[in-house]
Amino acid sequence: MKQHNTNPAQWPLRDILVLRSIRKLSARQALATISKFGDLDEAWHHPQGLGSHSSLELFSTSLRVLRRQADEILSECEDHGISIVAVHNQQYPKLLRETASPPLLVFVRGAIPPSDFLGVAIVGTRACTDYGRRATEWFVDELVQHNVAVVSGLANGIDAYAHARTVKKCGTTIAVIASGIAAISPWQSNELANSIVEAGGCIISEYRPGTKAMPVFFPQRNRIISGITKATLVVESKHKGGSLITAKFAMEQNRDVFAIPGSIYSSRSAGTNNLIRDHMATGVSAPSDLLNALGLESEEKKAQLNLTQEQARIAATLEQGPRHVDEIVAATGIATHVLQPALLELELRGIIQQDSAARYTLLLSI
Repeated sequence: MKQHNTNPAQWPLRDILVLRSIRKLSARQALATISKFGDLDEAWHHPQGLGSHSSLELFSTSLRVLRRQADEILSECEDHGISIVAVHNQQYPKLLRETASPPLLVFVRGAIPPSDFLGVAIVGTRACTDYGRRATEWFVDELVQHNVAVVSGLANGIDAYAHARTVKKCGTTIAVIASGIAAISPWQSNELANSIVEAGGCIISEYRPGTKAMPVFFPQRNRIISGITKATLVVESKHKGGSLITAKFAMEQNRDVFAIPGSIYSSRSAGTNNLIRDHMATGVSAPSDLLNALGLESEEKKAQLNLTQEQARIAATLEQGPRHVDEIVAATGIATHVLQPALLELELRGIIQQDSAARYTLLLSI
């Protein structure tokens, strides 16, 4: 046996695509294989390392055929400007990697977000009301103000409103889809996808570019929506619906779930009201409720204190504990010549205080 390779990054993407094509081989089993064996040829001759479920398939399938299929996928991705990010890659979403069933690979069109980006999923019914649309836009506006990425599923209704509003407000939005990126339909969704990419966001799928959407793909898509985000917000949902599946995945992934209450007379709020009633989601009636739960301050609260953007960032940093000036500069990215006057004003207003160790402490809850 060859010397084991402990650096998965050395495996060619083509061979990782081959592993992905092996049925019943989970992402975690595939990653264990990549970490254990020096290359695919070595793993192929020791199929027990690929899991007992895969052994018969390996012996009955030509490696040459699977590699040719992988080459076809790579060619498709190149034609459509699609990147492929493997689960062990540093660019892979950190929160998604921590879930029980992360995809081995994700296909991405557009700007790949930092692996530790802060995102909130906004989901809801396709047949939304004007109330749902207005609530979505209100929450999106506040999230964009705080540089929080808005994640949704590119479906009509709440999903589309969340994406479109984020683009309009110059924020970052990510669409996770249940088809291949080159097979988005209908045309309205394809146009929205293009606008998301042009605005600096991205489209993510776990399926090869030309894969058509199928009913079974949507729940799988939903686990990614909840998995890459810190929290899920359900705006409007009927008694049954895909957004409730997303909420269930979020709970299983130990993520926060929020729901906007609606009229007891509206069937389109039955699902959200039930989530709140059954203590499966925290009810939120304003963006400040969501932002406070995320450890972010709302624009409403900033307005009450009349803080500048720089002062608000300083206060948010000091909420985590006392900091020296250099630590504040590192945490906020604010230049020293801008930081010093901001600190002085905050100190004069009694919002912060400098102690004997030259550290600044937050005195008021922001």
